[in-house]
Amino acid sequence: RSLGVRHVVRRPDRRADMSYPEGFELMLLAPGRRQMMPAISVYQPGVPREDFVTTEGEEFVFVLDGTIELEFVDGSSYSLRKGDSAYYSAVEPHRVRVTGKHAAEVVVVATPPW
Repeated sequence: RSLGVRHVVRRPDRRADMSYPEGFELMLLAPGRRQMMPAISVYQPGVPREDFVTTEGEEFVFVLDGTIELEFVDGSSYSLRKGDSAYYSAVEPHRVRVTGKHAAEVVVVATPPW
C-alpha cells in the first residue's frame, strides 16, 4: 500500500530548472509541491557570491564533485570536498562558493522548499 506520491526522475530527464547570475544552476529532483526540496546545484568557479541568503527551515548539502566553501555571516566557514556533507539551519545567513578550479556538483535538500 502506498503512503504517498512517488516521483522518479531519470538522469536523462534532469534539466536546469533555475539558473542564477551568481554562477549556479539548480536541477530539481522532485518537481512540484513537496515537503522537502531535493536538488542538484552546479556551482561555477570564479563567480563571486557577495550576498548571504536565508530561507526558512533547514538545509542539507552533499558534495558529489568539486570543492566548496560554506560560509556563514558570523565568519565561520567550512571547506567541503567530494563526499563531505553539512546540515544546518537555513535561517542563519549563508552562502556557497567554489574554491577549486572546476565546477562543483552538490546535492541540496531543503525543507520547507524555497
